[in-house]
Amino acid sequence: MFSLFAVSFQFRRTWFQHQKQINSDPNSYLIFDQFVDHFDNTNTTTFKQRYLVNNSLYKENGPLYVFIGGEGALGDQVLNNKYSISYFAEQTHGFMVALEHRYYGESLINKDMADMSMLSSKQAISDLATFIPYIKKQYGLEKSKVIVIGGSYAGNLANWARTQLPFVIDAAIATSGPAMGELKFEKYMRHAQASLKALASPECYSNITTALDYLNALLLSDITAFKEFFELKPDQFVINFGQKDIASAQGYLSDTIIGLIQYHNAAGFDGSDYIGSIPEFCQQFMVNLTDKSTELDIAKAYKVMNPLNDKGNIAYTGLINCMKDISDPDCRDTRSWIWQTCTEFGYYQTNDYQESIWGQKNGLKFSIKACNEVFMQDLIPEGNGDYPETQAIIQQAIDFTNAHFGARNQPRSHIIFTNGRVDPWSELAVVQEKNWADGQYNGENAMFWIENGSHCTDMYLRWKTNDDVRKAQLDKLREWGCV
Repeated sequence: MFSLFAVSFQFRRTWFQHQKQINSDPNSYLIFDQFVDHFDNTNTTTFKQRYLVNNSLYKENGPLYVFIGGEGALGDQVLNNKYSISYFAEQTHGFMVALEHRYYGESLINKDMADMSMLSSKQAISDLATFIPYIKKQYGLEKSKVIVIGGSYAGNLANWARTQLPFVIDAAIATSGPAMGELKFEKYMRHAQASLKALASPECYSNITTALDYLNALLLSDITAFKEFFELKPDQFVINFGQKDIASAQGYLSDTIIGLIQYHNAAGFDGSDYIGSIPEFCQQFMVNLTDKSTELDIAKAYKVMNPLNDKGNIAYTGLINCMKDISDPDCRDTRSWIWQTCTEFGYYQTNDYQESIWGQKNGLKFSIKACNEVFMQDLIPEGNGDYPETQAIIQQAIDFTNAHFGARNQPRSHIIFTNGRVDPWSELAVVQEKNWADGQYNGENAMFWIENGSHCTDMYLRWKTNDDVRKAQLDKLREWGCV
């Protein structure tokens, strides 16, 4: 549900009268005929947009909860008892629906994915503006208050939808949403590095940095030896673009660690004696290491934890080929998300700062080139590698997005912002510490930090340590008269 939002480039009438119209299987997709272009009144073309319905907890006049799909296919389990939406519905006898985001999963406007112009957060919010009234009329929910719920990019959409559609939406729960776009998102990697240092033991952190230093040096000095070390097949590291390929490989070297940080399960998060994702990684990583272990020994132990030969082409070419492979659903979603970063948000997680433990070759050029090669090459031909025109176009798009949605300036009321301290995406979020001097207007909203939380952790019911957070969110909805 949230995996693509990790986004380094490696790697979404009454019920009693009409209950028979509701699919009895909450995991079965339904179809809504959605307008392709909400901003052209002469265009009545529609596409098939998938959604889910679950009325198993609903009682008459209960609220309508709308789960907003993000940058990936809408999972068929999102309305079951794994996620917080079911907690809110159970407590308030709510009706649940979930809408897949256009251009993700199977909600495709054009199956060849050639024309991406109708993919934007603005169109997605307008999708909600037409979908929610349809659901209310279809299922006799005219008197129901509407609460939208989203996490990660969809957390942004929940926030923005409440702000822009107050006549449709009564409240929003926006989890881990990076509310402002940013071109060079170096703060992500810095935050990840600080989180790793805080979560790992000093010895483990030292060994991780030793392994990364050794492997990055090997990558830069001897690509053949690097391939042999990781036992890569000939087609797994195809060098065509020099430094871009090196930058891509560096991303894969830190991929496992970054993922564990972004989705870190804290110690005891599930009510058990679990030690935490990073301590567990350290325990396995260091099981055979001693004070006498050499740099090579440490690198080999790291290789066990992050084998690159179980991946595809780890070079830059692999990303480009994936975005052009529309037969692969995951690659389609990757293409769609990178389009949105190129035309709306940026979010490019660069590692080229002096203290970086991740290697220092993944700068802006890597991401800008990808935008240019896949989406803008007809507009801006291949240049000398700097692509200033492409970068200027992306920066203008980010500036427009921030101006259009307000970035951290969200004047509408009845929005709940929740973030985890461990989560690197919180660097761009609406949080308690910021105020008007930081360009943030707090208004009549609520902001919660989860001290040991990571990305979207309050949305997962398996996080028992967040039961109090979910109760506080529900108390706010009740205080505001939205449930």
